[in-house]
Amino acid sequence: FFLHPADRRERIVGDRGGHCQRSLRTMGCLVAKSSIGLELDLIEERIKSLVARKDEGALIELARCAQELRQALDNLVKRGASDVSNIRRIEQLADEILRSLEQRVTPDLIQRDDAARELAELRTVATALDAVRATKASTILEEAITKVNGALNAQDEAKARTPLMQIRQSLNRIVDGPSLAAHAAAVLDTAEAAHRQAPHSAKVADLLLKGLVELATKVMFFHAAWVVHPERVKAVRALATRLDELAERFVVVVEASWEPPLSPEVESLVQNYSAQLCTAAVGKTEAEIANRDCGAAFDHLQALQLVWPELRHRGDMALQVIGVLNGVRAVVVEDFMRATRAGDKAKAIEIASFAQRWQALRQGFEGLPPDPNGDLATFLKNGGKLSAFERHLDTLDAEFAKVAGADDGADGGRLTTIIQAFEAAVTIWASVFEKASQEQQNRLLGCCAALEAAAEAEAECCLAHSEAGERSGG
Repeated sequence: FFLHPADRRERIVGDRGGHCQRSLRTMGCLVAKSSIGLELDLIEERIKSLVARKDEGALIELARCAQELRQALDNLVKRGASDVSNIRRIEQLADEILRSLEQRVTPDLIQRDDAARELAELRTVATALDAVRATKASTILEEAITKVNGALNAQDEAKARTPLMQIRQSLNRIVDGPSLAAHAAAVLDTAEAAHRQAPHSAKVADLLLKGLVELATKVMFFHAAWVVHPERVKAVRALATRLDELAERFVVVVEASWEPPLSPEVESLVQNYSAQLCTAAVGKTEAEIANRDCGAAFDHLQALQLVWPELRHRGDMALQVIGVLNGVRAVVVEDFMRATRAGDKAKAIEIASFAQRWQALRQGFEGLPPDPNGDLATFLKNGGKLSAFERHLDTLDAEFAKVAGADDGADGGRLTTIIQAFEAAVTIWASVFEKASQEQQNRLLGCCAALEAAAEAEAECCLAHSEAGERSGG
């Protein structure tokens, strides 16, 4: 009778065994507990010492107790589940552990930075208790967590009520482009403040997201007020980036996604508008070039330059802009040469002044390759000399075409004019010879040959007169 209780039960069988057991109990000789009962005693002592503790080590031990209770219940089930008292005791011990888990779920825990980790540990223990309870411990624990979260959210939502009202007021004030610039940032500032007041409230997060959607809609609707101004475009880009960042934080609370983000929408609108403006400006500039109105063409290019930073990476747009810039330059050069040849000094000065403005405008189109013809003002300056040189050639051609002696006057006549033209041409030849065309060089050589021929003819004529005089005198 001093055998292990389980062995003792196995050896005393049949009616006689039952009779002996009853007799021994009556005599007080069978007082030893079963092994499971002793095991439960130890688990109970450990649970009582652990439930009052709130440290992480106690939670780990409670998890082990839950696993041991589950093992004890499995053993009882294997033996037929006839030991009702110990089964009931296991449930009671599981209730004590569950109560300890529920007591750990407090507002302080929920608001801690490591709340997710500790809640996960609590859920692990509760899941282990599910196997030894009629009602799931995990469900009861979730209800406790939900209850505490609800209370916290109610407090947070009360705090966030004022910021939410302020957001609504700011949104209502946005009715056009200027009011968008004035109140959009306030909406985001207040939304961020409201989220800080209720960081875990799905209700508040949902209301904030609706406010951001409305603000994004207004940004796109009033695009005409900002898309034409580079500084405003920059501000709206920053606004869209911040709005998207806030939205990404809010959707985590409501377990959703932020689609589509505002930033790509703003970027697409800016690019499309800039391309349309470029195409229109190029078309208008081409029309003014055909009319030889460089001033009007300049104005269209100046307007295009405002959005050029958005297009500088687009090769197709760069080619269009280079084409019209070269077209304006060609008209300027032609008009300048015409004025110079005509001796219209005032017109030439006016065109040269415009050339300086045009050069500054072209340099403002960042990203374009350098003008292969060089600086326009410098080119015109050199071109003016070349035009003057060509005018001197015209004078020489005209004088050489005259009949010798046809225009002799007080100033020395034809020969004097020729010499003056040659002297003027020589003074500027050093600065224009590299730019002079082959035709101009040939004309100069022809004038030199004509001068030599004229000089020889004049010399022969003088010699003939001298000989005739000598003969008549002799």
